[in-house]
Amino acid sequence: MSNRAGFTLIEILIAIVIIGILAAIAYPTYQASAYRSRRADGMAALVKLALDQERFRSSCRQYATILAGARTCNTGSGTYRLGASATSDEGYYNLSIQSANATAFELRATATGVQTGDSDCRTLILDQDNNKTALDSGGNPSQCW
Repeated sequence: MSNRAGFTLIEILIAIVIIGILAAIAYPTYQASAYRSRRADGMAALVKLALDQERFRSSCRQYATILAGARTCNTGSGTYRLGASATSDEGYYNLSIQSANATAFELRATATGVQTGDSDCRTLILDQDNNKTALDSGGNPSQCW
């Protein structure tokens, strides 16, 4: 018998199985971490919109009721447009003004694209008093902020 250097087929298969098991454990953890880091995009977008709403109210005496379009403060027609983008800076969230009047507003950031896989925090909500709420994929409150 001669001494041959190398790996047997069984040794290679065992190494592949071990790598597969480690990948199966690590990938969900990585995905959860990626979802959490992308939430910052939605949170930052909501804070920026809240500041825009406060600036709008200081000149128009009412919070804007419409997000997109040219900035309009026309009290005669009842049109109050904020003139802001309907998507977050990185594009992971769609933004909307859920409700607004002279004294209150509610802003929402709803996950879009790859971020829709974040079942824990699908929707982020911010109001005029800086109350922060989040909803999971079933519409139930969750702790994400």
